[in-house]
Amino acid sequence: MAHKRRTDAEWISLIQDCKSSGYPDNEWCRINQIPPSTFYNKLKILREKACADDLSKPVICEEQAVIEVNLHQKEPAPVKETIVSNEVALRLNVGGVTVEILNSATKATIENTLQSLRALC
Repeated sequence: MAHKRRTDAEWISLIQDCKSSGYPDNEWCRINQIPPSTFYNKLKILREKACADDLSKPVICEEQAVIEVNLHQKEPAPVKETIVSNEVALRLNVGGVTVEILNSATKATIENTLQSLRALC
């Protein structure tokens, strides 16, 4: 059976779809009829290309977005005395970068963090 040739852009889209699907890679490959060996080989090649790119060249994105981040916010109203925990409430690992939000984080901090992450993904 002849295999479909895909461009790097198509593979990047497929890899992103796989990673955001919630399925393990092997299960996603089975559902989409892609041999896992082909998937992982292409992932390795694309990572090597990304590392080999000349970082001094400007990166031009096809789509740009402007996100408002309010740095000067009103002081929150005093809160009744509560015990604040510095335990991690949420830990996100995206592309090898880990972001942790503590239980003591304010609503504004959480909203601004999630808006920033949305813009990156």
